[in-house]
Amino acid sequence: MLVHFDGGVSEVFESHVQERANSTEGGGILLGHVRGQHLEVTLATAPTRWDKRLQCFFERAPFRHRAIAKTAWKESGGLVRYVGEWH
Repeated sequence: MLVHFDGGVSEVFESHVQERANSTEGGGILLGHVRGQHLEVTLATAPTRWDKRLQCFFERAPFRHRAIAKTAWKESGGLVRYVGEWH
């Protein structure tokens, strides 16, 4: 199984690295394509103001993440789908 991350996905990850002792955790959902055994991750949602973010805790609220996923799914004709979570 191979997993490919588009460039924008890495940028989301990198922008939420905990660099200081008081930095909070971040997370979101991963959207993309399933190609046989392989995954192509095309989008990672960024943390929202509704998510619970602490130094050693992250809980994703569904609100904005769900809207982004639904829009991506509709605009792709059902080809882009939920493939996982990150945090």
